[in-house]
Amino acid sequence: MLRCSGVPVTCLRSGMVVGPGGSSFEILRALVNRLPWMILPRWTQRVTQAVYIDDVVSVLKSAILNPEFTGQTLDLVNGEALTYDLLLRQTAEAMGKKRLMLKVPISSTGFSKRWVQLFSRASYELISPLIDSLQCDLPQVKPRPQIARLIRFPSFKSMLERTLPQPAGSLAAAARPARSLHTVRSIQRLPSLPRYDTTFIAKEYLAWLPRFFRALIKVTWVPDTKRIVFRLALVPWPLLVLEYIQGPSELDRNKFHIVAGALSRTTSTGWLEFRQVAERRFTLASIHDFVPSLPWLIYIVTQAPIHALVMRAFGRHLARLDAERTD
Repeated sequence: MLRCSGVPVTCLRSGMVVGPGGSSFEILRALVNRLPWMILPRWTQRVTQAVYIDDVVSVLKSAILNPEFTGQTLDLVNGEALTYDLLLRQTAEAMGKKRLMLKVPISSTGFSKRWVQLFSRASYELISPLIDSLQCDLPQVKPRPQIARLIRFPSFKSMLERTLPQPAGSLAAAARPARSLHTVRSIQRLPSLPRYDTTFIAKEYLAWLPRFFRALIKVTWVPDTKRIVFRLALVPWPLLVLEYIQGPSELDRNKFHIVAGALSRTTSTGWLEFRQVAERRFTLASIHDFVPSLPWLIYIVTQAPIHALVMRAFGRHLARLDAERTD
């Protein structure tokens, strides 16, 4: 669709992207960790590949800066042809797990999708297209010359060494934060506000929130600590505590780190961010690396839609504010 519009397009395609927090890799790891034996349908014998997240970022950077990438479709491959069967076996070996794997002459994916959903605890909407994509062999195994020099992880085993938790007490284990399969990443689009920067938007958010939640949820801004505290009415302990971090002056980006609260499983990961891109033509509100303490099913039917509702209301507030100041 983009190509038909005349916009210059570069397409980068990949198989499994491996790295801490990667959805498809976390599903693979969860299956190996939780299932002492596995049934391997025919689709697990299709040729696939994995690529490490750092290599993906290197190619993305080069594709933006180097005009020789423009208009091309490149497969992000590292030259190692694998099957999903081998991915499972190598992951089990790296994790020190003995797993019985039985190949069966079944091609249907319907049962596989439900089975993987049950034991990985990931959403069906994520798993379904993922398994569908594994029914086809990758069209290319060797990397094209443009990206070959950027691929630093030539094997899945080398990616596992970088991604899987190290033994307790090791420096690598201390440096790598724990990740959860149910980590929230969410993006909402707010009205375009080219006249205002994200510092104004973030501070307006702080002032607006207490007015929006008037009864059930109390929102208190503590200016001295730049913290904003969410509590249920008549309940002393906080639901969430956000700490405002003003972004560098050269970046249209301001953040609120999630530092405490009963609704967060961690106090060192997760943040709410306001960002403007394309010369402030677009304004985005996003949540990154938030690990909810609520059971996942309860979170997606309670806390998640409440956050979406709040951001939609804040977007309407910004639009009214901009219109009033224009008038």
